[in-house]
Amino acid sequence: MAGRDWLFEGHSYYVDTSHLTSVLRFGLDLNDPETLGLAIELAEYGAHLGSMFQERSDPPFENFYVDHGVYLGALRGEDVDGAVAHFRAKVEGYDLAETGSAPAQILVGLLARLERYAEAIEISLRYLTEVNPSELACPTALQLCFLAGDFDRLRTLSRERGDLLNYVAQALAVRA
Repeated sequence: MAGRDWLFEGHSYYVDTSHLTSVLRFGLDLNDPETLGLAIELAEYGAHLGSMFQERSDPPFENFYVDHGVYLGALRGEDVDGAVAHFRAKVEGYDLAETGSAPAQILVGLLARLERYAEAIEISLRYLTEVNPSELACPTALQLCFLAGDFDRLRTLSRERGDLLNYVAQALAVRA
């Protein structure tokens, strides 16, 4: 695409946009750096499409192609701090009573994938404490504490929530 802006003149496109958006949505679950690179290229392609082909989506992916590109880039290790700041600013700018908890869940999921557990715990405790754990699309605060090896915090949260199972699991993990 570089240096070939003419490819997009007159609302031209070469990939069915419904397929493109589907691939990018599934791309958020990718791990392989090479495949992530291909998904990033698809997001860049989408970002070049004319305005009538710009997908609008739910928060935090309102600017569908750009936001997916930022997320995918972070998974590939590209401008990770910038991506975290991008999605953190979005979460902090929303009224989650209106948007729902999905933006915070996306950020927690990204932070967990990046193994930035302390930040993920902070966001989870700030925005997701009222969400039923069975409705989360990201690790719970307790799961994040376990992943982080923060058993003191896991014990404290388990005690506060009356979660005997996680409290005992924490005690056993500390002994191991």
